[in-house]
Amino acid sequence: MRRLAKPGLIWAVVVLLLVGVVGAAAFAVRSWPTDTLDAATVLARSRDAEAKILAEATEGKAIHLVDTIYRRHGPAAAQIRAMSDEWYLPESYEGEVWVQIGSGGKISEVYGAVTDEEGTIYQQIRTVGDEVVTQDLAGGVEHRTPLDLSLEDIARSVGMGVRRTEEQIDSGAATIVGQGEIAGRETVILEMSRRPEVPAPQAESGGQGFSIGYSIPYTADLNAVERVKRLEVDRETFSYPSRWSVLVVDAAGREHLVEERTTVTFEIVDAGQLPGALSPSR
Repeated sequence: MRRLAKPGLIWAVVVLLLVGVVGAAAFAVRSWPTDTLDAATVLARSRDAEAKILAEATEGKAIHLVDTIYRRHGPAAAQIRAMSDEWYLPESYEGEVWVQIGSGGKISEVYGAVTDEEGTIYQQIRTVGDEVVTQDLAGGVEHRTPLDLSLEDIARSVGMGVRRTEEQIDSGAATIVGQGEIAGRETVILEMSRRPEVPAPQAESGGQGFSIGYSIPYTADLNAVERVKRLEVDRETFSYPSRWSVLVVDAAGREHLVEERTTVTFEIVDAGQLPGALSPSR
């Protein structure tokens, strides 16, 4: 049986690369479905909301981020688990991280954990020297990422996300398709793209392993013909909570959710409010 070296997601690495980006697209909603807000007002308010968050993230503060993630395993769940030597993550999990602000707007420390719905810890994240270390508890292995991030980097990423989403809305590629709810708050849903699906890699004959191109989320059994990406954002704040979803559409027109990231918390807190058990060791 082929083994999957890293079938799971090193969540902390994604946070370092995308903090401010995954939710940033939410700040560019320009075609709001209301009679009282025009596009320019919505865009201005969304930028103000993000600027306020960044203005609050000063030395001695920390960005507190909580994501819930779903990546479909489907009928391959047992095989995915059996083939995972390292970095396994279940189909649904939660990532929580604190990004502490140091002098000069530099990120001084990052730490947190990745857990399943029962609270089992799969990954621990901590800062050691000038590196962020993510440890896979089951496999005992570590992944190290240089800690070279600033609030300026985050703001730049936010701006890139805004510009990309503006372009998609202006071109007609992104459209409002409905309203929803996250954590009891009303949201608006944007369809960001819809394109033909590339056939997913199939399991090898006999079901004893997967082809080299095998990936998660698993979609090979869904006979997908289209892939749809949607962004959902709080109706009042134009920001968090937010949700990024990937769905596939089968030949009968049925939609299947295969991947979803919901940012349920994005806040600025005082360093003194951080949980003692998760504070970095010195």
